[in-house]
Amino acid sequence: MELPQGATPLDFAYMIHSDVGHQCVGAKVNGHMVPLRYHLQSGDTAEILTSRNQTPHMDWLDIVVSGRARTRIRQKLRDLEKLPGAEPGESRSTSTVPRVVKPLSPKAKPVDEETRNRMIRVDGQKDMVVSFAKCCNPMPGDALIGYITKRQGITIHRTDCRLLEKADHSPERIVAATWEGDTLIETTVNVTMGSRPNGLADLTNAIRPMNVDILRAEYKPGSAGEAVFEFHFQTTNRGRVERVIRALRLVTGVHRVEETPVATEMAVGK
Repeated sequence: MELPQGATPLDFAYMIHSDVGHQCVGAKVNGHMVPLRYHLQSGDTAEILTSRNQTPHMDWLDIVVSGRARTRIRQKLRDLEKLPGAEPGESRSTSTVPRVVKPLSPKAKPVDEETRNRMIRVDGQKDMVVSFAKCCNPMPGDALIGYITKRQGITIHRTDCRLLEKADHSPERIVAATWEGDTLIETTVNVTMGSRPNGLADLTNAIRPMNVDILRAEYKPGSAGEAVFEFHFQTTNRGRVERVIRALRLVTGVHRVEETPVATEMAVGK
């Protein structure tokens, strides 16, 4: 199937059928759970997970790149009264560089609430009593974090949840949470580059499409006027670590990229 450059699983879902797109809650690419913002690569095999209770979100408009998906999302949001009438210039399309993404076959698999609960792992343990935060409604493929409430319950949030950012981040209240089958990898990548304007912005822009969760970024001056950036991040796919390193090496001015594993890979549920 031919998709635009930078296409995501959400673009793929809407190419299969509008209803598959509207009900998309997550995706697997090459057998691994991925975020909806994942950038599909040529040759990827994609599987879409759906739920009848799902409806499009406003932020989906920032995720998709295809005109078809954006149009279908806007139409549905208007039907749900989440979006006002047509915006000026909405019908104008943007040109994209096409590439071929070849899934073995279009697939859509429903995910109900019971299934979602069975998929969750907290600190590597399964069958724990948890609740999913309504503020961000995490779904398979989202990066997760567990938050211990005052009643000693565990609420699962997306790591980019805006409401969680305002909460108490005491270490004793935060626990690791992942989806079943995911592998949590922590690593540090050191990037040495020549000192120049917007260096950090260019590096983070190179990492962003790789679908990793940057936990910390630090800067320190190097020798001979060089700048050294240290990125500490988590991901659930070893291949993404390698893609991050390749992407950073392509940034203008980068001299060296070195990886320092922070922790042994932890297989969730093992």
